[in-house]
Order: sequence, then structure tokens, then C-alpha cells
Amino acid sequence: MRFKRVVALFFTMGMVLAVTAYGQGIDSTRAAAERGDPAAQMAMGAFCRHGMGVPQSDTEAARWYLLAANQGDAGAQTTVGMLYLSGQGVPQDDVQAKAWLRKAAKQGDTTAQRQLESLKKPVEE
Repeated sequence: MRFKRVVALFFTMGMVLAVTAYGQGIDSTRAAAERGDPAAQMAMGAFCRHGMGVPQSDTEAARWYLLAANQGDAGAQTTVGMLYLSGQGVPQDDVQAKAWLRKAAKQGDTTAQRQLESLKKPVEE
């Protein structure tokens, strides 16, 4: 159940970020993302993930999120970790998920910290 709440939180965060960036226009957001702006890359990830102004594609969303995560953006690292946990746009991989979540947690991302803690707990049936 906790995992579902975290996924819902990320969906909401992604939508807020995407709507904010969408007001600037998809073309200017894409241009900034292609120049390497991590916030714009996160917005493009959200656009692709939710099909806002672009075709919906989990794979393309993951590509944008990974670009921001590789630049050290803690929010992107958490998102990438969650994508690996669920297998959305990337192969499901608990090792990769935990690695990305640890990177974000070390930067103080509380969502990543909580998710790592929940992964340590035994699954209740």
C-alpha cells in the first residue's frame, strides 16, 4: 500500500512540474532540456510520461529523467529509482532502483529516504 502512495505522490509532483513548465511552451521546455537544464529535463519526462503535448511514452520519459538524474538532480534520481522499482520505461531492477534512491537519499531527498526504509521492511500479506 505504501508503494502505491509513493507512486501517487510522484504522479502528482510530475503533473505539477509539467503544468508549470507547459505554461512556458513545450518547444522552449524541450530546447532547455536539450541544452542540459535538469528542471526542463524533468518537465519533459513528465510531459512524456503523461502524454502532455507529446505522445505518451514511458521509455521517452525515463530517458529524460535519466538525463537529469545523471546530472545529480535528487528529484530525478528518486523518480528514476521509482521507475526501476516498477519497471516503467526501464526494465524492472531492484538493484538499480536502490542505487538511484541511495544517491537521492544522500542528498537529503526525504521521499527517497522513506522509500529505502520501506524496502527494508518485510512484505505484509
